[in-house]
Amino acid sequence: MFVRVDVGLISDGELAFLRFRGAQSVRGTLEALAMMRALPGYCPGLPELVDLSGITETNLDFHGMRRISHEAGSRGISATRIKMIAVYAPQDTLYGMARMFATLTDLHQGNVRAAAFRSEIDSLAWLGRSETRFIDIPGHAVVGQD
Repeated sequence: MFVRVDVGLISDGELAFLRFRGAQSVRGTLEALAMMRALPGYCPGLPELVDLSGITETNLDFHGMRRISHEAGSRGISATRIKMIAVYAPQDTLYGMARMFATLTDLHQGNVRAAAFRSEIDSLAWLGRSETRFIDIPGHAVVGQD
């Protein structure tokens, strides 16, 4: 099984949303970041909400996670604002991987802060959002629709 990633700008273009499903890999994750940055209307420093709830297996190790965190911390950033990345990972293994990503990203010399969460409401609150569920964000439902 391969990873499927849906990306889009939601909340009237104020939030980048990435939804991963299937088997997560370094290559699939890096391709998803590139797809996100190529979206019309994407601007550096845009807050990101990453949903890992659909991941069925992960093929990431420490070195792969470090590569992903380096990419997140060195591209798509803004010199004028801190880029916030909230990673929703409700399963134990994915939560541990998301915490590793957040720690490595925060250690990177960049203008990026990342955090891992087990609940949607906590992910959204950390980003300063008033919604309590992802489906409540304007535009959420259209991400990944063909």
